[in-house]
Amino acid sequence: MQKYIVIADDLTGSNATCSLLKKIGLRAASILKLQNGMKYDTDVISYSTGSRGLDKEEAYKKVSEAIKILKDKNVLVYNKRIDSTLRGNIGAEINAMLDNLEDDRIAVVVPAYPDSKRIVVNKTMLVNGVLLENSDAGKDPKTPIKTSCVETLIQKDCKYSSTYFDLADIEQPIEKLIKKIQKSTEKSRVLIFDTVNNEDIIKISRAIIQSNINIITVDPGPFTLYFSKELQKEKHLEKKILMLIGSVTETTKKQIEYILQEEDIFLVKMKAESFFEKESCIKEIERVISFIKKGIESYELFLITTSPIGDEKN
Repeated sequence: MQKYIVIADDLTGSNATCSLLKKIGLRAASILKLQNGMKYDTDVISYSTGSRGLDKEEAYKKVSEAIKILKDKNVLVYNKRIDSTLRGNIGAEINAMLDNLEDDRIAVVVPAYPDSKRIVVNKTMLVNGVLLENSDAGKDPKTPIKTSCVETLIQKDCKYSSTYFDLADIEQPIEKLIKKIQKSTEKSRVLIFDTVNNEDIIKISRAIIQSNINIITVDPGPFTLYFSKELQKEKHLEKKILMLIGSVTETTKKQIEYILQEEDIFLVKMKAESFFEKESCIKEIERVISFIKKGIESYELFLITTSPIGDEKN
């Protein structure tokens, strides 16, 4: 079984990343205590070191201890989960992850969380359109943030050199982005990215995978989600979901219309009238199967329905 290991610096973050990864069909567990040799019957093991408010030496020690216990040859993704407003011992905890994994590991840092209104533009984090240091999160009484510069916050206490990718880099054709990523890894163990929307994160994920580098994800969740999703596609590990709906009620029609708007679904309309005769029934089944095969590589969600959609009549 391929595993996904998440090391968070607080329990809320640990749980949040579990919730995100469950969206792509992974079974996730947020655990409270680590034990050597413990086996977990789950895809995602997420553990909080509770190290956000500790000094950097203690944070490094706790992350090191956790990764030594959890690392395994079958791990597909390692994630250092960080706060979406960049509080905590980010640099020291990146050190701990890289120091205790293979020498070729690269930390890919994508600190934005667009759905929560955290974006990064030209090294600057904005929270709901406000500079991070001026936001409520930046004024946290325990761990206040004194700068909005993402690069400064990531590099603090980090012993590894970094390369920064701004929006201009991300807007390039993916081939050029891949080349810069590969070139950067010759001198840097940490890559940091601007991001303003989920499309940026998806592009970064695809570029990282096509760069064929060994990484840990460092982010508040979205990059790990999209990177894992793209990796599943690349390795053909994604779980397909088939929905079959035959109801003709108004409630069902509204539910179908809603899910088609919210999700990327491969829709197959089956002709109910074809099932009254054996010959036409066989032909219709063959047509539906042939049609589904066209979308099997590109989609995870499939809907076969005889229900009327929109203005269609019953």
